Amino acid sequence: MINETSNERRPVIVIADDSAVHRVAMTAMLERAGFDVHAGHDGAEAVSLVSEVRPDALVVDALMPRMSGFQVIEHIRRSPMFAALPTIVVSGLEDVASRVRALSIGADDFVCKPVHADELVARLRAHLRQNRVAAHRVAAERDDWYRDTIAHRRFTMHYQPIVDMTCGEVEATEALVRFDDGTSPVDVFHTPDHHDRRVELELEIVAAVTDDLASGAVSVPVHVNVSPAAALDPRLGELVHGTGRPLVLEITENAAFDAHDAATLRAQMPPTCRLAADDVGAGYAGLVQLVGVQPDLIKIDREIVSSIDTDPARQVVVSGLIEFAATTGAELVAEGIETAAEAAFLIEIGVRLGQGYFFGRPAPLAAGTVLDPDLDTDDIGPVTAA
Repeated sequence: MINETSNERRPVIVIADDSAVHRVAMTAMLERAGFDVHAGHDGAEAVSLVSEVRPDALVVDALMPRMSGFQVIEHIRRSPMFAALPTIVVSGLEDVASRVRALSIGADDFVCKPVHADELVARLRAHLRQNRVAAHRVAAERDDWYRDTIAHRRFTMHYQPIVDMTCGEVEATEALVRFDDGTSPVDVFHTPDHHDRRVELELEIVAAVTDDLASGAVSVPVHVNVSPAAALDPRLGELVHGTGRPLVLEITENAAFDAHDAATLRAQMPPTCRLAADDVGAGYAGLVQLVGVQPDLIKIDREIVSSIDTDPARQVVVSGLIEFAATTGAELVAEGIETAAEAAFLIEIGVRLGQGYFFGRPAPLAAGTVLDPDLDTDDIGPVTAA
């Protein structure tokens, strides 16, 4: 019998098939088996559903218009969040080459049509069991990684200059973490697991930055990224009090942060600490949030800055932010500047501060190096249009 009763949460399955008949039949058979099914009519909709509902498994037809099942798999496997999502390809293709292609690009299984209900359900349950076991193992390993990384500070802070583009002076710097074992910060800070450990790690990173400030190795204001959860942790205030040095807390984009949160954070911070909205133009940093929080600095996301010298749509977005900043008294920082043309255009429309590879890549502090306002001024110089 297909159906199984359980008090546990119904596993969420995304299916995609361009055939309405197959889609309806598959949805019915899986719902009878106790799954919560979200169905899409093509590959593009499958990708949207996966991102929206974060399913426990994906069942996708191999050949669909706009985006094939093969392309869907290639797309979702690029995201660390869905790298291990159990994925089954169903197809009328019976040749070995198609099965090999599906498995080679990241599918976990391949089922030929017509699909037998009992077989598909059994395969799904088997993959979900295997995924749970693997998830428990990975979670334990990741927890050990957090403990070791925090306890022994197995990371180095790299600093990237924030430049006054009108004169080339280094006005501030952003502290960016680099883990000793090469683990990507994106994989650490943009995944939903290990929330408490992640906050602990963020606080240890802030502690490392305050140590650099206390040592005199950095003499310009330092920007450091903190999530909303870390920003509201009372221990953060304890860390930054007593440094007596300018610090800018950049609220990162993995959760909402409202006016009440901003007031709470400001109340526990010293006067030398300022608040920045990071990656504005992406994620949660929408206009409503900006109105409520009213940060001291607004950092324009690199996706908005890229090619701004030639893209009218991006220019309109930044012009609106310039007007908003002028009204609220905030200062703008353009992130991700990679060309002189981008920098020159931003200066022309009124953005003074810039950051990106054009001005300097993130780098560790060398022994005895002091990051000061005159660092690399001669090399950078004022930006002019080509």
